[in-house]
Amino acid sequence: MIELLRAESLNSLPHGFAGRRGGVSTGVHAGLNVGLGSQDDRDAVLRNRALAAEALLPDAGLVTVHQVHSPDVVTVTGPTDD
Repeated sequence: MIELLRAESLNSLPHGFAGRRGGVSTGVHAGLNVGLGSQDDRDAVLRNRALAAEALLPDAGLVTVHQVHSPDVVTVTGPTDD
């Protein structure tokens, strides 16, 4: 089961912050790895992304970014090509 944390300040938007529980990846990527840039099995990552989106809102798309540790901010204003 995918566990999503939700921010009260974002209650008007469908959103969720997921940990690693509930995914199909194995080995060092075990769990809910949604990173397309990782060395994980691509089919597992795509399945994880579908599971995460479904846990949030049935038939929803999933928007992610490549995570880096910096002060940069990315604003999503519409659908993406992912």
